[in-house]
Amino acid sequence: MSALFDAASVVGCKPIAKFWVPGRGVGKGRPKLHWHGDRVYADYSQSYKDWLNYAADVIHYQAQFFPPVDEPVGVVASFVGYGTSDSDNLVAAGLDAMTDVYLKGDSSSFVTGVRGRFCSTQLRPGMEKEVGTLIEIYPGGIQSLSPGFSDRFSLPEFLLISPLVRKKRADSQSGDLPHRKIGKKTREKLLLRELEKPPLEIVLDEPDLIAEFWIPGTAPGKSRPYLHWHDGKLIKTYSKNYTTWINYARDVIRYTKRSFAPPPKPVKVEVACVGYAGSDVDNILGSALDSLSLSKLYLGGDSSSYVCDSAAEFFKVRKRRGQPIEKGTWIKVSSSRVLKLDAGFTSQFALPKHLQRSPLDSRFSA
Repeated sequence: MSALFDAASVVGCKPIAKFWVPGRGVGKGRPKLHWHGDRVYADYSQSYKDWLNYAADVIHYQAQFFPPVDEPVGVVASFVGYGTSDSDNLVAAGLDAMTDVYLKGDSSSFVTGVRGRFCSTQLRPGMEKEVGTLIEIYPGGIQSLSPGFSDRFSLPEFLLISPLVRKKRADSQSGDLPHRKIGKKTREKLLLRELEKPPLEIVLDEPDLIAEFWIPGTAPGKSRPYLHWHDGKLIKTYSKNYTTWINYARDVIRYTKRSFAPPPKPVKVEVACVGYAGSDVDNILGSALDSLSLSKLYLGGDSSSYVCDSAAEFFKVRKRRGQPIEKGTWIKVSSSRVLKLDAGFTSQFALPKHLQRSPLDSRFSA
């Protein structure tokens, strides 16, 4: 799709900054609940906060050797020698560590693409195993796709419009309303009828491509859950927009996946956010991975065993006269393997002694 997805193999595509954070990274997972006085607070784990403070110090030290960035960037994070969390959570942790240290923010105004991949190095005799997170910063910006690219995706009429679009139109009392609102139960009945029919034959135009999905409409990012009381218990739930979209996206995937063979392990997942940029790109990556892996819908999971490389980036498409604007999420799943980096590559990073070892190393080895 773009240079960011294959940044390591693009000739002449050099990073504008590189950071090495020693030790295993900690993914940005769901916050935990705890009582303080008579109130309940959502807080991240102590391991995550310790890693975040350490990583921010390491990046702050190394940032002095690179010019500041004033334009949008793409971020490629390589997780070397460990697989302790999902790639999207590890990418989010890396962005948190850079925010207000090297980057001014992690919204679409500052970060237009992210990639997270698990890597290993070949251990040499007498050399200590290299474990850490390599973060590379590339020139960013909104990429372009050719008009009409989504014409090859065929969906039944009841799946062509996202329920979030219908809700927005209904709220605005637009004259362009659908004939009837299609709820989750109605969509399930229609989908079951379609699933009884033979699947469509889809020709994939790339040698490693296993499957691709087109989910119309804007995808909300997977952000922090809300806290609320239910039957006397305090529970965490995601926003209604997110749950509505995830149910719709999974129905699109249920319909389309029949045309493809089961995926191998591991795979690469590429996500193109076409025609919208309303959420942080790492959160949209998390939404896309959830749509593929929850309840093992298409992928068996989104951990490093199933997804060794994932990326998401914003794209735009020029509007065609007389045609609706192409807006949606294009997900590509390809066969892949864990990338091997040259042993000793960390020798290019000179860190002061107090930053050479993560404070979490002793905790992981204990």
